[in-house]
Amino acid sequence: MVQGIERRMAPRAPIGTKIKWQIHGTSEWYEDSSQNVSSTGMMIRTEESVEPGSTITLSFKIPNLKFQEPIIVEAEVAREVQRHNRQIGLGLKFLTLQSRNYLVVEEFVHRILDLPRDEILKKLGRQDSSGYSFDMEQLIREAESRKAEDLEKKLAEKERQRRKASIKQWSVRGIKTGLCLLGLFFMAKVVCFFLNLANCIQGVQ
Repeated sequence: MVQGIERRMAPRAPIGTKIKWQIHGTSEWYEDSSQNVSSTGMMIRTEESVEPGSTITLSFKIPNLKFQEPIIVEAEVAREVQRHNRQIGLGLKFLTLQSRNYLVVEEFVHRILDLPRDEILKKLGRQDSSGYSFDMEQLIREAESRKAEDLEKKLAEKERQRRKASIKQWSVRGIKTGLCLLGLFFMAKVVCFFLNLANCIQGVQ
């Protein structure tokens, strides 16, 4: 999804929070801050140079999150962000979302991916000694699938409403036409009555 630049233009939410991160295979932890987050990844502000393709572990908290256990994410460094030939950050692609507390993951997924909190989320993840973990690709596919289903339902409902309105419109037209024809019929009957009456009067005379 992310190779140099993001192929999937996922909506980004500005989020400034402290980030602890570590390059896999090393023991040193770095502390920086995030700039934004989306369903596919995150941008963090840092001057530390990391080779694209490297895997890192992120630990952070979402502001105003009810459950304050840190969110743990495995991510791939997709690109180095530069400005005026100077590195100012790293563009990261999420790989695996983990946490000791499932509720933290649930809240994060609900906010970022707009997936409802339900039992399906648990079926998408796996549980081990450290808690739940989710494959981000799978979560994104689930989110896109649900959005497509919601869109189909909305389109079907709009079509149903359109047909209902069309039927109502034609019904009203039919009633008006019927009333007009009925009125013409009675008018013809009245005219015939008076013509017959006139003929009878002339016959008597």
